[in-house]
Amino acid sequence: MRAGQPRSEFGELVKGFVPALLTLGEHLTGAEDAFEAERAAAETLVPMLALDDFRAEMARSLAEGLAAEGGPAALAVLRMLAEFGEGADSDAASGLADGMAASGVADPPWLETLRAPVEALEFRRFSAASEPERAALVASFRRAGVDHGFLVAVDYLRCGAADLVEPVRPGELGEVVSLIGARYAEAGIDPAEEVLDPETAGRFLVGAVQASLDHMAEDGSPCGIGPDADPDSGAVLDRERARGLGALLTRRLRAAGLAGEAPKHGEHVPGGGESPNSP
Repeated sequence: MRAGQPRSEFGELVKGFVPALLTLGEHLTGAEDAFEAERAAAETLVPMLALDDFRAEMARSLAEGLAAEGGPAALAVLRMLAEFGEGADSDAASGLADGMAASGVADPPWLETLRAPVEALEFRRFSAASEPERAALVASFRRAGVDHGFLVAVDYLRCGAADLVEPVRPGELGEVVSLIGARYAEAGIDPAEEVLDPETAGRFLVGAVQASLDHMAEDGSPCGIGPDADPDSGAVLDRERARGLGALLTRRLRAAGLAGEAPKHGEHVPGGGESPNSP
């Protein structure tokens, strides 16, 4: 088998994935910045890598198939596979990408920013006594001198699962905080706003993302909440998008040194994990 050629046992399956990923790669190479590129990659690659029948050998075969195609679009996808893959899969994609770059293929313009150190800035959590079932948290980070963040909505009635993970573009953090305040004001609610220390915020966010992933598991979660039963429903697409954006948030926390081991299901909920659906 020549270098870069996909493993024969997965050749036909890889052929089905590669064209769609090359289309993603075209978007990635034209992305305005690393923020946009990461989001697009997270929403596409993470759900694919999470498929039950997407074995590790297939992930490496897919990387080889992309390398065999060559070109900037394939290289951009390989760079993102290296970022979002795990272990040997990530290493394989990274090695193939380095080989392509060494041969003269142009790396995406956002690669240097993607690899820049990440600093955690602030974590603001909003809640209200009249709405004890939910909270919102705005997490802000700095990378390559650019501030950006995530808006995370958490449902305490569902074990503190993250119902929403929405990346906040550079320059829009203040607007998001203002919109949260306006939403409470319209409802006549005086919210409680607290600034969490980074370690507490990291545990809270990792727990919220993990609770959401637990609820997506086909074999059931510790609390008995499972994925949407209708495979054709729009909720499935929303669920897989949430999986990708949750992985992006976790990746950012890890880069900032805040993504430790996930707490037991529901235990990140304030008050000692007394979520109604916690085991």
